Order: sequence, then structure tokens, then C-alpha cells
Amino acid sequence: MFENIETLIKNKNKFLGTILADFPEIKHKKLSTIQKVIYEKHDWHILKIGAKKEIKNNKPDFDKENLEDWPHVTVIINNHPEIQTIAISINRKAFSSTQVVANLIKNAVQDQLYKYDFVMHVEAKFQKNKFWALINEYKEDIIALKFELISPDMKETSKILSLDLGTINKLTNSHKINLELNSFNGNALDINQENDNIRSLVDYAAEGGGDISIKISGLQRRKRASKFIKSVKFDEISLDNPTNEILESLTKILICIPL
Repeated sequence: MFENIETLIKNKNKFLGTILADFPEIKHKKLSTIQKVIYEKHDWHILKIGAKKEIKNNKPDFDKENLEDWPHVTVIINNHPEIQTIAISINRKAFSSTQVVANLIKNAVQDQLYKYDFVMHVEAKFQKNKFWALINEYKEDIIALKFELISPDMKETSKILSLDLGTINKLTNSHKINLELNSFNGNALDINQENDNIRSLVDYAAEGGGDISIKISGLQRRKRASKFIKSVKFDEISLDNPTNEILESLTKILICIPL
């Protein structure tokens, strides 16, 4: 039993580590799935998640036969005290997107987190340079900009933001803050990188603090910053039994990745 909220928060990584150590079953609404933890040590948890697919095989008599196939993705989870990171390999034969896999993990873990009164948020880290390139491309046509921000316990990321989301959320018992900028009478918003407040919001969101949607005059659908998700190249085979050197490389890539 924990005496107060502060004690509960201090133990959040311990709770998550306990859940990840006995990884909950991944469930997909439409697909049969399999999973296997291939590495677990300290803050690192590496697993493979496969999905059952049916494929047609051509036989020598020119007939076809249905076969089972289990394409998979590799998932790396780091339960670092300051910031928790998930990296997911891309295999569209298994799952349509990494976001689908992230949601499956979130749903499985969240069921276990409820007993500790914690909520799990999973947001993509996105490439800021591509976001700003998009802003510059449609500079004269941006009529609304919406920041959908979460307030997780990410101390280093929170330092980026000039607005104290943590305090606001604690005082109001909220988990998310939506801040939307709308232009007057269809005129374009003045969004630029020189604006310290806007830049800090973008920096925060880019490091997993949320998403940004952009409404552009003449386009029906909003564009989202999360489409520019950060990606890195890594040899999956080396993850089956990673050495300390490989784990150090993963730390630099996944946690200390430059903005």
C-alpha cells in the first residue's frame, strides 16, 4: 500500500517493469497473434509479435493451396526512469503500421496498469525538420493549428516546454491538453520557428509529448506531424542476443537521439 501520490509516482517504473517481465497477451480483434520475449535485462525488453496470415501457394499441378504464414515485427521497449521508449520494426505483411502494433501493446499493458491507477500514453516521435518544411510549404494557407499534448512523467522532455503541463494537469485532474489556434475570417495564421512559444510546443510534441494537426485552406483532411515519425536502421538479427555494445548503441539511438 502506498501512502501518497508522490510515492506512487516514484514507483511507476517498478510497476511497469513488473508488467513487462510477465508480458501480457497481445490481442488483435481480427487476427490471431503470437508473441515471444527474446531478451529481458535491466530496463530492456525485446519481443517478437507475429500475425497469422493466409497465403496461396502454387503447386506443380498448377493448382493452388492455402498455407499459414506468420510474419512478425520486432519490438524494443526501454523502461528508462526518465523516459520510456518503444521502437517497432516495419513489416506490413504482419501489421499495416507501427501504430497498430503500438496500440496493441498499449491495450495489453494498460489492462495491467489500471490496478496501479496509471494510464499509458503512446505517442510517436516525429521529425521536426519535416514538420517545419510542411509549415513553410503551406505558409499562406494554414488556417488552424491544433496541439494535442499529453503530460507524461518525462522530466527531460518536459524541460523543453515553457508551459508547465504537469502542474496544470495535476490541478485539473486531466491527462491531455488540446490547444488550437484558429485564424480570423479564413486568413492565414502566422506560424514560424522564431516564435519561442510555438517552437517549444513543437519541440515537446516531437519528443513524444503529443501530436499536431494542421488545417490547410482548400484541403479537406488535416495533415498531422505524426506522419513524419522518426525511424532508424538496425540489424534485427543482432537483437536476438544483444551485447552490451549493441545495447549502448540502442540507448544512443532510441533515448539520446538528436532533435
